[in-house]
Amino acid sequence: MGNHTYLGRQYSQTIDHCTTYFDEFELKTTFFVTNLWNPNWTGFKTASLNGHEIASHTLTHPSFATLTGTEILA
Repeated sequence: MGNHTYLGRQYSQTIDHCTTYFDEFELKTTFFVTNLWNPNWTGFKTASLNGHEIASHTLTHPSFATLTGTEILA
């Protein structure tokens, strides 16, 4: 059991390759998507139909490295 996270412009450009790889090995993953980089919606729809989870990722948020524990939990 493991997890995999992608973030970046190349993410939307490689979704078809990623899902092919995960599906070949019968692995399921969660893809976090933003609208910022013009996502490949067809690729994400196919991934969803193949049992992968599609989730939303915020466009902006503060760096957790600069926040206190209280600020993170607020």
